[in-house]
Amino acid sequence: MTAGRDDPLPRAVALHGGSGDINVAGRLDIRRAPRVPVTLPHRVGNAPAPVAARQERAADGRLWDAVAAGGAAVVAGLGGVGKTQVAAALAHRLWAGGALDLLVWVSATSARAVRAGYALAAADVTGVEDEDDRDGADRFLNWLQAPGQAGLRWLVVLDDVGDPADLAGWWPPVRAGGATVVTSRRRDHDLTDGRALVDVEAFTPAQAVDFLTARLRGDARRLVDAGPMAADLGFLPLALDQAAGYIGNRGIDCRAYRRRFAQRALDELAPTGVDPAGRLANGQHPVAVTWRLSVEAADDLDPVGLALPLLRVAALLDGSGIPRAVLTSAPLLRYLAAQAGREVDGDDPAAAGRWAEDAADAVENLRLLSLLTVDATGPAGRRPDGERPGGPDIAGDVVRVHALVQRATREAARRDLPGAQTWRQLVHAAADAVLAAADRAGRDPRAQEILRGNARTLIAHGGGDLWVPDGHRLLYGLGGSLRESGRVAAAADYFRELADTAARYLGPDHPDTHLARGKYARCLDAAGRHAPAAAEYDRLAPHRRGAPGDDDQKLVAQANRATAIGSAGDPKAALRIFTGLVRSRTRLHGPHDPRTLVTRANQARWRGETGDQVGALRAYDELVPLFERTFGPSEQTLWVYGQQATWRGELDPAAGVADLARLLPAQSALLGAHDPSTLLTRHNLAGLKGRAGKVDEAVGDLADLVADCERHLAEPDHPVTLMARSSLAQYLLLDRGDGPGAYRVLRDLVNGQTRALGADAPATARTAKVLTRIEDEYRRRLTAWVGARTGPGPHHTTVARLASDIRADADLTRRALTRLVDTGKLRLARGGQAGAVDPSALTDHARFQVVAA
Repeated sequence: MTAGRDDPLPRAVALHGGSGDINVAGRLDIRRAPRVPVTLPHRVGNAPAPVAARQERAADGRLWDAVAAGGAAVVAGLGGVGKTQVAAALAHRLWAGGALDLLVWVSATSARAVRAGYALAAADVTGVEDEDDRDGADRFLNWLQAPGQAGLRWLVVLDDVGDPADLAGWWPPVRAGGATVVTSRRRDHDLTDGRALVDVEAFTPAQAVDFLTARLRGDARRLVDAGPMAADLGFLPLALDQAAGYIGNRGIDCRAYRRRFAQRALDELAPTGVDPAGRLANGQHPVAVTWRLSVEAADDLDPVGLALPLLRVAALLDGSGIPRAVLTSAPLLRYLAAQAGREVDGDDPAAAGRWAEDAADAVENLRLLSLLTVDATGPAGRRPDGERPGGPDIAGDVVRVHALVQRATREAARRDLPGAQTWRQLVHAAADAVLAAADRAGRDPRAQEILRGNARTLIAHGGGDLWVPDGHRLLYGLGGSLRESGRVAAAADYFRELADTAARYLGPDHPDTHLARGKYARCLDAAGRHAPAAAEYDRLAPHRRGAPGDDDQKLVAQANRATAIGSAGDPKAALRIFTGLVRSRTRLHGPHDPRTLVTRANQARWRGETGDQVGALRAYDELVPLFERTFGPSEQTLWVYGQQATWRGELDPAAGVADLARLLPAQSALLGAHDPSTLLTRHNLAGLKGRAGKVDEAVGDLADLVADCERHLAEPDHPVTLMARSSLAQYLLLDRGDGPGAYRVLRDLVNGQTRALGADAPATARTAKVLTRIEDEYRRRLTAWVGARTGPGPHHTTVARLASDIRADADLTRRALTRLVDTGKLRLARGGQAGAVDPSALTDHARFQVVAA
């Protein structure tokens, strides 16, 4: 449809949204005496004028298409996105284009307001004014569908419908040539059923900047940081409009507004004062009030009183994606029940199930009021290739909340909750809910990543409340999740900062501070930084010995310390410590307790590392049936299988290959094909293949493993990646004699080791030494090539030809040339001018001359 065309209007359209700021102009004057009907075309009520700097948006086009198609539509969106303006723009466009005979605009905030608006229209078009507005409303609707009105082009806009029930019995007829547009924050089934849904969304970044530019009259001084300010406000039209008014009234720029936005409450940033009704001078509600009204409406829906506390929890989490499982978890159900003055009986599954349904209904009520959206990110149970299958699809159903809605909710909660204790209860309830969802998610990498994002956001908002009375488990769970996901370096950084934070809140000698330091040391060890980990454990040891508390935790700390010491190069010390730990575990828990069995398995490992491979294998042969009986088909059992196979392979590589080949499918099925433990098994399997004489197969497997590690592990310098590169380089260099291939792998390896372990780490130094030997060898070959030529030179060649002659690649050849030129042993020339060529800039096939010094 275009303005001015005579195409018939669709029969019924509903526009979901509305600011509620527009009222029907005039006052209904009840009279019994008839009057002359108005002449068409005619308007009843006043559609709001377009706001200054209005932007044409996708919703405008979608609504226009819905009107042209003749169907029904519901246009949805958060309060403040400009739903009323979308409806008004349509009305003005149709009226100005001569496409309407009758335009009726009604402020539909109640059923009575709807009837009053209809009665006013009836008086105009029929000349009859009814004493009862019900009669007038009926008269108007009957008039619209009377046979004499066939071909009449009309549009009825019902703005800001607060309750779909208010329209029961008062919908305009569905008729060719007529259209009904409803704006409402509600998206109930009764409102949307049979009507197309047209969502009104926030501005795009470009639209937001264009809007601000127009509102601030293109003043470049005022527009400094306009883009970042728009992003701060979530590109929400109402917030941007009020920010522009504030900037204009205060004589500041966008950058200054950003500073105030970061430091002040939203209520302090209104462009003008508010009247007793809570409205600004232009009739708008301040942005925070707009949502407060929606929250109150959602909280009044059944189950009454749950929407607000649930939104408060969501306001502390990551608004870009909160798993629904967090909002329906057992800890959150208990919190919601407490807010409602009731209890959840954990021993009554039926009662708990009803509370879970109530929580789900509260989420739906917030969705009905457009305060949040619910998105399914993918079919339940589907996982990307290589990720652990099965388990609850925590990541498959997420809730999204606009950042400004979250902020307004947090500010209101801090103001309205009675005392610091209730705010702390809210923070702890949210933390408990995230932990509960994380426990359900297991090793699902997608779900854990989403939950880590929520934990980070909650920690930022919770602040010191998560340290009362001591450190909440979520603080430690986030770092543990990072480590388990393969982000071992990031986990080490996290726990180092957490230890500093714990010392600040609780004191340096508090057990939770020591706990964070212990986890920091463990992550250092997992990242391959064994010596620093051992040193950190040594610093903690006196505190562990002297502190009261759990003997089990002290033994765990000793075991972690022993592992770090052994990995740092002292396997005998590690074996000695684990031997003592086995005695302690057996005395405290018995010989077949799971903790004793794990300690015995670690003792067997370090027995093998000291050279007693037969003793290590014998110990694992004894442990495997005990692990199977105690742990079942679990990660722990797979781990001990892997240890048994590896030590068997030390004595009989072919037997080890067979054992690891059987283990790998089970590990992939349980943990995922790209879990670090699975990738480590692939590394060990390739190594044993090489020792069994299958060098080509080992090299191919290791090359594939390096590629998979680089593609799937969360950190580029993960220990398994470094290990795989090292083994690949070893086989290329020693077994294949492929110096250039080994050199390429070793260069990546030494760069990764430098980043992950430090330039002074022993492993980094060993790799650098091998690189130097390779470079020395190819410089020797290059010098011999020059010396073998007759006469003093010059010798004409190219990089590609020279690389072939000395059995190198182009990069290694350029490096050898550069070093020999820098040390004065060779000179390069072009056009007879020695020294005019930069070896590192030579293309592969450019001719140059090599001159012996």
